[in-house]
Amino acid sequence: MQIIGKYFNYREYLKDELERRSHNNKQYSLRAFARDLDVSPQVLSSVIIGKKNISSESAIHVAKKLNLSGDELSYFHDIVELSQAKSAELQEIIKYRLTKYSENKPYKTLQEDIFKIISDWHHYAILELTFTNDFKHDISWIAERLDISTTETKKAIDRLLNFELIEEANGTLKKTEINLSTTQDVPSAAIKKSTQQFLEKASTALQKQPIEKRDFGTMTMAIDITKIPQAKKMIRKFRRELTEYLESGERTEIYTFCTQLIQLTENP
Repeated sequence: MQIIGKYFNYREYLKDELERRSHNNKQYSLRAFARDLDVSPQVLSSVIIGKKNISSESAIHVAKKLNLSGDELSYFHDIVELSQAKSAELQEIIKYRLTKYSENKPYKTLQEDIFKIISDWHHYAILELTFTNDFKHDISWIAERLDISTTETKKAIDRLLNFELIEEANGTLKKTEINLSTTQDVPSAAIKKSTQQFLEKASTALQKQPIEKRDFGTMTMAIDITKIPQAKKMIRKFRRELTEYLESGERTEIYTFCTQLIQLTENP
């Protein structure tokens, strides 16, 4: 379960992890969770409801029992430290430290020649569709869900398999654990084509999708043009944080999020 960038309260993380395990196994209980974390049920109960804290040493022990990765273990340790920070200054320092974990998350930049081949929007939709709860390794089902032809679907899956962006495991398809990114600030016909397709999808959604299932907004500003490079960094960071937040729950539908920051005035 995603922890980095989603939780700033370790008690909420433990509570949600217990709920997740209980959902997957109806026989799973707080006592079983305590056993798996190698703590007493009484202590775990007191920690979750806020009557008791855990020490820094215990945080590392619990994180290891949760099988958290290196960054996740450090993140869990830091949110435990945050809950016990005495001063506002120390809290701010720890919060700043927490924001750096998401920024360091590895993203794989697609080579231009590969991106040309998989630039059509449905390749990325298929990748994400594999995460949904009702996913079926069935060409017709995938085609119907994305409203594309079975021929397009099969060709796309073959390409994704060839580039090892998707894999077959246990009779189903699974997206490999790679966060994809394209080249930035470099002109590319393939990127323009892909962006145009998503803009067309957005235009169709504006006309057809009910307002409760979409969000559109615009802001027009007179700006300092020298701040554009930093603004682009802020937008990229926000996109990744929003992705992590939206992917943390039950995955049932595929959405795409597009942002546009463009110049309206013409230079004389």
